[in-house]
Amino acid sequence: MGYHASPNKALGRLYLDTQMANKVPYCINHYQIRLISGSNFAQTKAQIGLTLTGSQATQSVLFDSEEPLLKQNSIETRYIPLKTDLGMIQRVNIEFKRTGHLISSLLYSNKWAFTHVIVIDGDRQTNTTFCAENNTTVLESGSTAIFSPC
Repeated sequence: MGYHASPNKALGRLYLDTQMANKVPYCINHYQIRLISGSNFAQTKAQIGLTLTGSQATQSVLFDSEEPLLKQNSIETRYIPLKTDLGMIQRVNIEFKRTGHLISSLLYSNKWAFTHVIVIDGDRQTNTTFCAENNTTVLESGSTAIFSPC
């Protein structure tokens, strides 16, 4: 793709999402989501659902199609393309569900702590940090926390 493109195989992943020419909408909105974990628990494996509430729309997405292994004091970053323009992000809800089976339940915590969330809107070039409301940073499996701008 380009005049000086290498004929070799791809060496990495390029975060370029495009639509087919016959699909509407033609533009895709790009968001980078960073979840910053606390130091309360050693590690866990979970399915994380996000609900992004913006000035124009609300959309629920999975943070990752796989179940990421979260570690103490870690930062998990994902790029999330959405067909809907959410406007300025005003709130982020995080739903935490621990995954696994009997043996992994001994290794992974049933609770997890997120200290804050950072959302970068690629189209508007804005960076917003969100903190937990009511200091509810510790989530039990199956619960949801609401994060508002700090």
